Amino acid sequence: MSLPPLDPPPMQQFMREQQQFQKQMREHHVPVEPIARRLQEQVRAFEARLNPDEEIGLWLVSFGPDFVFHANKIRIAAPSLIIFEGVTSEGEQMELVQHHSQMNILFKAVKRREDSPSNPIGFIWDG
Repeated sequence: MSLPPLDPPPMQQFMREQQQFQKQMREHHVPVEPIARRLQEQVRAFEARLNPDEEIGLWLVSFGPDFVFHANKIRIAAPSLIIFEGVTSEGEQMELVQHHSQMNILFKAVKRREDSPSNPIGFIWDG
């Protein structure tokens, strides 16, 4: 009397397909670091064109046309998050956590806030 195989053929096929799917997902996964480095380059280039009395304002497209904020820091939280820190036009502290694949930002030159030092946006790499 022989015992049935431990892995019947349909299970072996399923396992092969699962491994292939996981491999494809790893190949198509885009980590946040290259995206964040490109974002940093774009921010620096935009800041370089500002007048002395201006700073960069970020308009987050998904929040509507009236939501522009003054960015202080952009934190990169690997593997996939970008965190924007700053203040609204009314001086309220704000922080937005966003997956890098959902990011749509418009840079806008805004008048520097009176309490705002002339510093570029800080980038923090949380790793």
